[in-house]
Amino acid sequence: MATDLRANDTIQVRVPQGGGSVRDVPLSELNKYISTEEAAGITALETYVGDYSSPAGGKDSDIATDLATVYASVETAEADIVDLKGTAPVSGAPVTAQVSATATYDTDKITFTAKATGADGNGITVEASCRLSATLGSGTTEITLTGEDGLYPDSQVPLVSVQIVQSPAYGPLLVSNTAGVITVSLPADENDDPISTKMSEVVTEIQNQMLPTNALNGVIAGVTTGASYDPDATCVVSTVIPFEAAHNTVEEDDDAVLILLAYDGTNFDTWETVVTEVNADVNSTLVTASAGAQSEAQPFEAMSLTGGKDITAGAPGAIRYEATKIWISVAESTASESNWKSADLTDPSAP
Repeated sequence: MATDLRANDTIQVRVPQGGGSVRDVPLSELNKYISTEEAAGITALETYVGDYSSPAGGKDSDIATDLATVYASVETAEADIVDLKGTAPVSGAPVTAQVSATATYDTDKITFTAKATGADGNGITVEASCRLSATLGSGTTEITLTGEDGLYPDSQVPLVSVQIVQSPAYGPLLVSNTAGVITVSLPADENDDPISTKMSEVVTEIQNQMLPTNALNGVIAGVTTGASYDPDATCVVSTVIPFEAAHNTVEEDDDAVLILLAYDGTNFDTWETVVTEVNADVNSTLVTASAGAQSEAQPFEAMSLTGGKDITAGAPGAIRYEATKIWISVAESTASESNWKSADLTDPSAP
């Protein structure tokens, strides 16, 4: 059964200095001793806390709760300070409209402008080349030889024409190339009579001559057959067929644009015609072309589009300045949206 203690109740204490004698000590005296020992620690705590008066007030307020509130307020203030750094005035006028990347060939012949706005158009490359081809025969004997890109009259190894002839004297099936004139010579027997030759044999020999060190290596890129081609059909002689390119077309690979120029065996189209066909080509998704000086087109090496710029980014309230003008982003400005407004600066001391 619990007993309530009273101040005049006593407790026995053994006193070492008295030979271990035992005496009765009132609880009030023991309480006074304990309070004296605690006083030093309490005094130190009071020194740290000071005369604390909770801003929140009320009996439920305490130091820990109020300190947490203060810490959260400091974090918010730090975030605001970081945001303010973005609004510190910056020298120089902002870019207020996106600028598309461009590239011009030979000063003024043809200009390409990126369809992607702003800096996204930088790095697109444009190259003009020529892919010539010639088709021999028709129906069951139709084959097409396609030249390597860039083979045109000004190249070191031009492609001019192709022809199938019958050898007038004994000899095997031969494919030769003389300065871009390709000749397929059908074989003859020991009596100088023609030997019947299948189309498949001619195609195989052309492909063989495309191998390294052979006559068509680096000149012809491929040989294809027509829809009605019959490999067992007999090959017959043909007229001289010039290598040509019928249209100005576009091929794209990632950010690379390849323009394949039309060529009629003698001339290229004008730049104006090239521009019209390039812009109409469904495969042209990266650039738009425009013509300058009107002259005959010609192949050119790859060049890069440059100069594309985005709108200057700015948080609401961001400031930029120049000698006679101040700019403020009245709302957030992004790479594609400008909210920059300007005002002219005046000298208050000017008369």
